[in-house]
Amino acid sequence: MNRSPLNKSLWLIYILSYVKEGILLQDISKIIYCIDFLYSKIEKLSPNELTQLVPKLKDILRMVKGYYSPNLGFYLSSPNLSPIDETRYAVFSINLLEDLIQDIVVNYEAQDLHPIKKIYEEIEDPKGLYERLSAVESSGGG
Repeated sequence: MNRSPLNKSLWLIYILSYVKEGILLQDISKIIYCIDFLYSKIEKLSPNELTQLVPKLKDILRMVKGYYSPNLGFYLSSPNLSPIDETRYAVFSINLLEDLIQDIVVNYEAQDLHPIKKIYEEIEDPKGLYERLSAVESSGGG
């Protein structure tokens, strides 16, 4: 089960090509999962890989945060998907992004990224979001 492609670096750069404006949170969560998996399998990123990865991580984080709806208190990217599911995709993505960012800051001293000081620091109103999600779960709506 712990298998990965032979040319992990090439696959990492390939998956970065899927990061485009307008992708849905569901797709972002899949992309960031793949990036995280491949990143964990690469022993040391080359400067070229870092140059491509860092701006894409920043783009993904900006996109996810851009889907936050302060009026509703959820993350929304599609009228066809449940706000609860979309918010779960967003929280999952932010969790992996913060982990990746912190790892890159520590291991590669990336100047373009700021250190993560606390978990879920990139989530708007984490306590309120938790309460909204808990309310939906307890009402059977999740």
